[in-house]
Amino acid sequence: MLGPTDLRQFKQIQDFTHHLSEILAQIADILQPREFDQYMDQALESELQHFSRVSPS
Repeated sequence: MLGPTDLRQFKQIQDFTHHLSEILAQIADILQPREFDQYMDQALESELQHFSRVSPS
């Protein structure tokens, strides 16, 4: 048996899980590049940053 506080928290978690796919779709829509060239630019930039941190100076 859940008390009033526990029931409220349970309903908040349940509400969040119902909206999670919409939240993730919004994030993906904002963060993912739309064009292949944009994707390649981001991928190359990420690799260059990685190797600049790993490479001995």
